[in-house]
Amino acid sequence: MLLLFVFNFIAFTFFIFYFDIFCFQKNQFFLLGLSHFNGNLKAITSKEDYTVAIQKLIEYCDSHAQGGMVFLPLIGTGLSRVGVSKKEAFSYLYHTIVLNKELLSFDITIVVPDSERGNISITDN
Repeated sequence: MLLLFVFNFIAFTFFIFYFDIFCFQKNQFFLLGLSHFNGNLKAITSKEDYTVAIQKLIEYCDSHAQGGMVFLPLIGTGLSRVGVSKKEAFSYLYHTIVLNKELLSFDITIVVPDSERGNISITDN
C-alpha cells in the first residue's frame, strides 16, 4: 500500500516540488513538497507550478509505485496558497489521471475529506 502525503517544503531554490520516499509499517510513503518561500518568507505556489507538480507526481508514481495502490489526497487546497478549492483540486487530479492513463501501472484512489463528500463527485467531471 502506498500513501501520498503533501507538506510545505522550506527551500530557497528554483525547484518548486520535492519528492521523497520513506517506509513505515510495511507501507511506502511519497512526500511532495509543493510550495517554496518567497522573499517575505511566505509559502507560495503558482498555478503553473501546481500544474507541473501534479504531472510530475503522476510520472513519479509510475516509476516508483511498483504496481501497488496509491492514495492521493486533494493537493493544493491549504498552506501552499495555490488558490484552488477542494472541488477544483479534485477535478484537476481526476483530469490529469485520465490524460495520463497510459502511465498508470498502479491503482489510484483520490482521497476526499468526509466534510467534502457531499460537494465533490466524480460524475461532475
